[in-house]
Amino acid sequence: MNHVLKGIPLIAFIVSLIQTVTGSSQTLMDWPMQVYSPECWRGDRYEPVNYQYDRLPTDSLAVSGAIWPNEPFFGYPMRSGVVTGISDTLVFRAEFHNPTSADYSIGSQTPENWFYPLIYETEADPHINSAILDTSGFDYTFWFWSCEGDVTTKPLSIPRITPSYSMYFKVWGLPVGRFRLILKKSSLAPSALSVPIGLTIPLWITSPQKLSDTLNAFAKIAERSLELSQTTTAQQWVDSVFARNATSIVGWQLQAEIDNIVFDSLSIIADYDSILAIANSYRDPVMADTAKFSQWERWWYQDVINFATFRKWRLTSGNRQTIFTD
Repeated sequence: MNHVLKGIPLIAFIVSLIQTVTGSSQTLMDWPMQVYSPECWRGDRYEPVNYQYDRLPTDSLAVSGAIWPNEPFFGYPMRSGVVTGISDTLVFRAEFHNPTSADYSIGSQTPENWFYPLIYETEADPHINSAILDTSGFDYTFWFWSCEGDVTTKPLSIPRITPSYSMYFKVWGLPVGRFRLILKKSSLAPSALSVPIGLTIPLWITSPQKLSDTLNAFAKIAERSLELSQTTTAQQWVDSVFARNATSIVGWQLQAEIDNIVFDSLSIIADYDSILAIANSYRDPVMADTAKFSQWERWWYQDVINFATFRKWRLTSGNRQTIFTD
C-alpha cells in the first residue's frame, strides 16, 4: 500500500515545542517549519467560531468531516496554495467512527454517494444559517479510501473501534473568497449513519496576483503528489517552480524532500546548502524586499534557516540519517 498522510508533516500555525537532539559532537535544536496561512495574524485556525460543534455519538455509526490542509507545508508565508486556474482543488475527508458492538457491513453499498459538501460563510453557524453555495455551483468527486493513513480499497465493513477508515473527496470550481466547507449527509446514506457538524478550518481561494501565489500552487500540487508516492510527478512540479524562480527557497525545500525520499544523501546536503545560501543572502526575489517584511515573514525566514541548519546537521553528523519520521 502507498503511504499517504505520513510523507509530509502537516503542521498548522501553532507554536511548536522544540526538541533537543544530542549528536555525537554537539547539540542542535530541532526547529520545525510552520505554515503561515494567508490570514495567520487573525489566528483563525485555532480561534473559536461562533457555533457549537456536534459531538460524535457513542452508540451508533457516524462520520466526521474534515478539510485536508490546503496551504503547502513548504510555501511562501501569508499566501494560499489554492489558486484559481492552477491548483484550485480542495480535499476533504469523511472519517468513519463505529463505537457499536459489531462491524458495520458496507460490502454491497456505495458510501461514495453518502456525503456531499456545502459552503458557508466563515463565521456562519451551519445549524441555523443557509449555505451560500451548494453543489450546483461547484464540482466534487470521490478520490480514494484510506486505512490508518494508507491508501487502500473499499473495505467490506467498517470495523468496530479500529482500524480507522476514511474516504477522501476532491472539490473544485469554487469562486475566489474565504469560506468554510461543511460535510452533509445525502439522501442515499443509511438512516443509522449520522454526520455531526464539526469545526473545520477556513478555506482561502485566491487568484494568482503574485509570483508567490503561483509558486505556492505548484508547491501544493507537488506535496500532494509526494503524499501519494508519485515522486516523478512531484519532481515535474518542482521543476516548474525552478523554471519561474531558480533561487526559490520553496523549490529547494521541496527538492530536499524528494531527494530524501529517493535516498540521495549527497543531493540532500547540497539542497540544504542552497537553501542556506539563498536565505542568508536574501537572493529569493519573492522574499527580497526585507524592508517591507511583516513579523510573520521574518518568522518564516528564521524558520527556513533554522530548519535547514538542523536537517543538514542531522544528516551529516550521523545522528539520524532518516529525515522523515512517522
